[in-house]
Amino acid sequence: MIAPPLQKRNGAPLLQAGAHAGRKPDAQGGEIRRAYARGTDVEPILEKARLDGGGAIDPIGAYRASGYRAKVSQKLPPVARSGSGNV
Repeated sequence: MIAPPLQKRNGAPLLQAGAHAGRKPDAQGGEIRRAYARGTDVEPILEKARLDGGGAIDPIGAYRASGYRAKVSQKLPPVARSGSGNV
């Protein structure tokens, strides 16, 4: 997955929203800045390394598309559950 183009949040560009969030304690604004920084700085490098190594660019997407979880879950015995799990 290549970093998406600048997105808008509440009508404001993502960078503006992140910059505004830095003015006061704001967990969501901090997450926006972190996600933007990671997406613009690290993700393309990781994608290139995965591709060069012969792996999937989007390993989670490849895992989901493979249907592996559904195949494995059919082979597992059902789990017997009783009570709340507290001792």
